[in-house]
Amino acid sequence: GKGLVMAMEGSTEGLELIEAGMDASESPTELLWCRIMEIRGLTALANAKVLSEQEMFEAVDEASQVTERIVDESPGAETPELYMALGEAYLRAIKLAKAERMFERVVNLNQGLTEKAEARWELTQQIRRAAPRTSIGVQIALAERITRADMAALLTEELEVERFYSRTQRMNQAGFTPPAVSAPGQAAMPHDASDHPMALDIQNVVRLGVRGLEPFPDGSFHPDQPMSRMEAAMVFEDVIIRARNDPGLATRFIGEASPFPDMSPTHPAFNAVMVCVTRGFFDTNTGSGMFDPMGSMSGAAAVLAINRLKEELNVF
Repeated sequence: GKGLVMAMEGSTEGLELIEAGMDASESPTELLWCRIMEIRGLTALANAKVLSEQEMFEAVDEASQVTERIVDESPGAETPELYMALGEAYLRAIKLAKAERMFERVVNLNQGLTEKAEARWELTQQIRRAAPRTSIGVQIALAERITRADMAALLTEELEVERFYSRTQRMNQAGFTPPAVSAPGQAAMPHDASDHPMALDIQNVVRLGVRGLEPFPDGSFHPDQPMSRMEAAMVFEDVIIRARNDPGLATRFIGEASPFPDMSPTHPAFNAVMVCVTRGFFDTNTGSGMFDPMGSMSGAAAVLAINRLKEELNVF
């Protein structure tokens, strides 16, 4: 247990303690639980960027072969925690077919963690449907909720949004005006984003003036701030307006009644939300019809929405 905590803190020395636990185990059950800790520790080290996804996957795959032998020889030692740990590891390594099989085994075993396994299986399915084409897109697809930096990266890397903004004009309250676009690489970098892993993507959306991803009044970007569904809708609306050079879209639904119980038609983001919902970028709650404007957006849902936006703009 101490070894796992150390691994979760990014220390490879934690694996040495876990191996010591294996050596001290006195039954198949104890050995299996040590192996579960090993798999979780390896996944934690990959999450901490101490191990690469490939290094983690190779070590986990080797450990899984050992655990299968233990289970075959001692069926009573089988536990849903084993398959849950393997599923999480394979998901982290983007081995989606393997992850699905592990989550299915948790459900079929029906000895606990069933709801969690079903949720992770659904996430795996979403990522498979999203099929991100870049490595950063794959990593974002795994996120439980996306940040402003994540959205900047998806626009830049997955959508290549600059192609739309380089040939159209920027929208403001008075209508279309020439955009304040600097030469590539010359845009001001928000002071809190310069050391961020997605700094160049952030700089790009700031330079392009993507609505919903502008710097705050103090010049900060807040790259790790979660992006709400309402904010994401405003981003998508802006991309469509710029791509189609259609400023009228910004007021298309103004004056209409709101179909969402939790959103007034006078809400500043109402038109953007309607643009996105009517095009299938965002879903509403099936039972209540609510949009949940302040709710977070998962990485898989964001990548799926980007794919639908590509279809809308015929950029495949």
